[in-house]
Amino acid sequence: MKELLLAKIYAQALYDLAKAQHLDIEKEFTSFQEAISSSNDLENVLFLDVFSLEEKKMVLSDLFSHLKSPSLLVNFISFLLGEDRLKISLLIYKEMMVLDDNEKGLLRGTIWGAENKAPPAIVERYTKFLDKKLNSTVHLDYQSDSRILGGHRVLVDDLLLDATVNSQIEELKQYILGEE
Repeated sequence: MKELLLAKIYAQALYDLAKAQHLDIEKEFTSFQEAISSSNDLENVLFLDVFSLEEKKMVLSDLFSHLKSPSLLVNFISFLLGEDRLKISLLIYKEMMVLDDNEKGLLRGTIWGAENKAPPAIVERYTKFLDKKLNSTVHLDYQSDSRILGGHRVLVDDLLLDATVNSQIEELKQYILGEE
């Protein structure tokens, strides 16, 4: 919980600084996060305590020069490293993406269903419904969930739509137990 709160504070600060400097920090931070997640060796060097602070700084310096990162991101990541908070950089990144989406009037959500691939008609139907209900542009990602017997569960922000067979069975069960 403490890490999430810290991530929100850092994300807001970085986002505000980038806006003031007219930088597309989201794009730069995305490149940084993709570089880290694409290399196990890089992840190990940056996040394991076996490597010294100086070794981590050298690796980061090489990475930033390769990515041609702006000084704001370089200084921010260096600050996190110095404060031993680099481990929350992914949380900060995710919070920054939420801030950017909110500013653009975009809400992200997830549809869970039993199918392996998202049925386009279902995604379109939920998207249209939620766009209208939330008065915002909604982008839905699909995830397969083998625990769902049929139907779909949708979560956008704090709105949950549960149209699964599982929830209908549970409601029926509660109704029957309540009647006896």
